Amino acid sequence: MKLKLAWTKTGDYFDIVATHPELAEWYVTKCIEHQTQFRNNSFREEHQSRSVDPMIQEIQKNLDNLNVIFKKLKTNEIGKPNNFFDQRQLNQLHKEWIGIDQTYPGIDTLLYKVDSHLFESYHALNRQIHVLENSFRYRLRGIDYWQQPNPFFGQSFPMGVFNVMLDYIDHGRSSWEKFINFELSPNDHELNQWKHFGPAISINLVKPYVQEYPSEFVAYCAQHNIAMTYTQVPLGNVEGLEQLATARAIMNKNLTQPDNYVILACY
Repeated sequence: MKLKLAWTKTGDYFDIVATHPELAEWYVTKCIEHQTQFRNNSFREEHQSRSVDPMIQEIQKNLDNLNVIFKKLKTNEIGKPNNFFDQRQLNQLHKEWIGIDQTYPGIDTLLYKVDSHLFESYHALNRQIHVLENSFRYRLRGIDYWQQPNPFFGQSFPMGVFNVMLDYIDHGRSSWEKFINFELSPNDHELNQWKHFGPAISINLVKPYVQEYPSEFVAYCAQHNIAMTYTQVPLGNVEGLEQLATARAIMNKNLTQPDNYVILACY
């Protein structure tokens, strides 16, 4: 099963493949019933997500400045990506940067002697690539609040990194939160193991993966006779690098536009 995340103002959309089809179908049905429209970062405790365009422009500026001096020094130049949302091109950019560093030992010292600003640009480029790669994260919440009982209550969902996840809306703490906060008696009134779902999702456009629950956490839950529940529930993943680049570009384009919301559909 696939889900479509579409923007109301532009009509832009991207698809994800559901990791749990029954949950995905149920959740989308509830969103449709409540006419849910998600807006970006309406969580007051979160920093507002910003367009990555200024960072891309800064990377381009640093590349231009560095390549001017690299050409004069007759060293290798660094190619400029034509799509900064494509992880393959970001990988290549970093490979070329580290290639300069390895091929010409002491290049940063030379740059510093020529112009300290070039030295700063050289090291900033490496940092900015890493920051950009981790900038495609978003938290979205419905314009109107609602909650519905979790029909899969008591089920342990996979732990890991997923492109689209359901966020916790209940009061209380899951068993994972109890575990990481050294709670010695977790099975009490504060324990709330995803009794409800609501209009709150997270999007993280990086490589998804599933990981095993830590053995210490498994033992902790067994000791206290509680289910293993993580802080988020996976909803689905983007298919492949092409689609990931497209999703990144779509999110970046749409997230700062006023009165522009995400709606969910399945097919």
